[in-house]
Amino acid sequence: MIYFFTIDSPEVAAKRAQAEAAQAAAAALRRKAQTGAREQEIQAARQQMLQAEAGKHLATVTYERIQRLFEDGVLPAQRRDEAEAHLASVTAAATAARALYEMASEGARTEDIEAALAQERRATAALEEVEAILSETRISAPRRGEVSSLLIESGELAPAGFPIVRLVDLDDVWVVFQIREDDLGDKPVGTRFRGRIPALGGREYTFEITWMAPLGAFATWRATSLSGGFDLKTFEVHARPVESIVGLRPGMSVLVEQVKR
Repeated sequence: MIYFFTIDSPEVAAKRAQAEAAQAAAAALRRKAQTGAREQEIQAARQQMLQAEAGKHLATVTYERIQRLFEDGVLPAQRRDEAEAHLASVTAAATAARALYEMASEGARTEDIEAALAQERRATAALEEVEAILSETRISAPRRGEVSSLLIESGELAPAGFPIVRLVDLDDVWVVFQIREDDLGDKPVGTRFRGRIPALGGREYTFEITWMAPLGAFATWRATSLSGGFDLKTFEVHARPVESIVGLRPGMSVLVEQVKR
């Protein structure tokens, strides 16, 4: 589709940029949740776990040694309590380090992945909403035609429902006549006649009546005499060329010889 013209909307453009950024961020979170931790992060967590396990083993051996010395009466209870507290501390650290390593190895929980997917869908829907609004700023011609006039200039505000451009479809042309009913004669729809177009060198062409209807009261010819007179309506008649006329444009005159009854 070829867009006829575009209405500039800085607000919509800004909202589109925001929606695209939100969608990109949501997609990154979703990929991170689905992929899990990087290999380097898993290795770092494993090293921290091994270090904590080594510290726990050393604290256990130290505590057992101090406990035996305490039982033999060599060391005071203070030293034994300190060793016991240190063992409890490194044991908790080792447990936490193992939990972090296992979490990094297993990746994100199912709930986290589902939350990330929902966030991405929400961001995508917001972007689609902005795109729908943006599409209303790109105006396309309803049919083929030629621009006859611009009703608004570039940079002007375009009120809702206000016509912007007037198009002329040169493939769909007809001639309009106003004929008083007493001059209609035998001219039903389908009647053909010859007409001369001065703008095209005075050449004659064949036309066919395709539509007729009476005009309003403003076009009625009033009788000048009250005795025997009556009002005469004026009819609008449309006639189309039987064959395509090259160069025929709106506003050109068509001269038809009127035959009186």
